[in-house]
Amino acid sequence: MSSLMWQRHRIRTQDGRRPACRQPQSPILSIAGIWNEWTNRETGEVLKFCAMIITESNAFTAQVHDRMPVLLQPETFDVWLSGKAGEEVLRPAQENMLRRWPVSRRVNSSRTSDEDASLIDAV
Repeated sequence: MSSLMWQRHRIRTQDGRRPACRQPQSPILSIAGIWNEWTNRETGEVLKFCAMIITESNAFTAQVHDRMPVLLQPETFDVWLSGKAGEEVLRPAQENMLRRWPVSRRVNSSRTSDEDASLIDAV
């Protein structure tokens, strides 16, 4: 889960700001993912791995990037979590699902505090 998507690629405003994307009707983006764990036979250490499922962009997101995470909708949660979802779930989001706005140029700066919530405010 995430509250927004931010991409460094392709488009910027005239003053160099990049866009963030969010669902206007929900504060959470539910991103399809997979996970597994592996146990080192020699040490017994358990490592957990996870990855987001990525698909091609829809037309809206293609203006920013050539791919996007698979965004699950509430009606697909149960089938996804049960492991019974097919390829029909692994599609780009509907065109009207996300909204985009420019954010601070301080996003992705190593000098910016991780605690600075104003980074994603529209500027």
